[in-house]
Amino acid sequence: MLTNCRVEQDKMGNLTVTFDSGKELFLQGDVDKANFAVDCDLIKAPHDWDGLPSNLPDVWWDADFESIEKCLEEYEDMAQLPEK
Repeated sequence: MLTNCRVEQDKMGNLTVTFDSGKELFLQGDVDKANFAVDCDLIKAPHDWDGLPSNLPDVWWDADFESIEKCLEEYEDMAQLPEK
């Protein structure tokens, strides 16, 4: 099932995914970001993809993460409310 999300990418390439619930998920590593991009249909992975970004098409490096508007609910389940 999909849920609404907003993705912001900082200058270092890290992603902050914010959900309507106010929860946030921080994705820093290339493996996490690649899996997120594939799971959100931003990029298409080969059927035999092993989960490593180096085995994705070159489009991976230029992916526009901020265009993602829908995420799997699993990502919101991993997210946390920001500390105040």
